Amino acid sequence: MKTHICKEAESLQNSTEWKTTTDQLIKLQKKWKNISYSSNNKSNKIWIQFNEACDTFFNRKKTYYKTKDKEQIICFKEKKELLNQLKTFKKTGNKASDIKKLNEFRKKWTTLRYVPIKKIKINDEFFSLINNCFKELGLNKKDLAIEEYLNKIKALNGNNNSLKNEKQFLLNKINNLHAPQELKLLGF
Repeated sequence: MKTHICKEAESLQNSTEWKTTTDQLIKLQKKWKNISYSSNNKSNKIWIQFNEACDTFFNRKKTYYKTKDKEQIICFKEKKELLNQLKTFKKTGNKASDIKKLNEFRKKWTTLRYVPIKKIKINDEFFSLINNCFKELGLNKKDLAIEEYLNKIKALNGNNNSLKNEKQFLLNKINNLHAPQELKLLGF
């Protein structure tokens, strides 16, 4: 039984499915604890192998998240700098040129990806500011709506919770559009 648990742990030690594999290894560790103790040398060798497999995975996971945290901090600093540049954006009087420049800001922003979860509000601040910049250019309602929606799409990119919320919002909106027609058909 311990040999089987050890082999299973060794098969998981190089996984990059951090959450799933963590859960699986914890279950294997609990199984290991519940198996009766054996004092023979073979059991100790299997324990060492099992422990090394678990340590290998958890050390790799720790390194991965340290690297990811550093990358997110760097990304936040770059986004903060880009936000400050956008705050100082001045209209040139050439609407096409100004739209192009704002789109460059937006494109650069989306290449910067993730920031620490505690700093996620910077995305809302950026897209609110860029929407205001487009409004100040005097775009017609249709063009302004398109730019604002493009900004919203870019803000949702990679954010699963916001994406789910937007999906639900759109479904509710569609349902509300159909509801009045259904009520008329029912005689209300």
